[in-house]
Formats: sequence, C-alpha cells, structure tokens
Amino acid sequence: MQQNVLRSVQSDTETTLEDLKFRIQEYRSLSSEQLTINLGWFKRNVKPLADSLTIKLNLNSDNPYSNLLGLPAVNLVG
Repeated sequence: MQQNVLRSVQSDTETTLEDLKFRIQEYRSLSSEQLTINLGWFKRNVKPLADSLTIKLNLNSDNPYSNLLGLPAVNLVG
C-alpha cells in the first residue's frame, strides 16, 4: 500500500516516504484562504502567459471538497 501511495505523488523524481512526510508538514502551515490567494495570483500572472502560448491549463476541484490528511484545500466549486 505504501508503494501505491508513493507512486500516486505527482513529481518528476521518485518520492520517498520521508519526502512525502516533509511535504505534508510543509503545507500544513498554509490555510485554505492562503491557497485561494495563491490561486488568484496564479490566475492573474501565469494564465495570461499560458493563453498567449496557446497552452491550456486545467484545475480539478476536490469532489467532494475536503481537507485530506489535514491539509488545506481550495473550494473551486462554491
């Protein structure tokens, strides 16, 4: 099961359990509000460049909206 979880982590390098634990701790300090602010920055600054290069960006909302592993989430639906 541990290997299945580690394989599901989106990364360009192999992820170890220690890496995953570190990432989870790193993101616990963020709130849903801060993630929403960060998303707004991304949409204002990165999306226009992607559009000009005809690169399509897609964000998938949590369904249902939830804070997995105690981490913050952004509610894109509501």
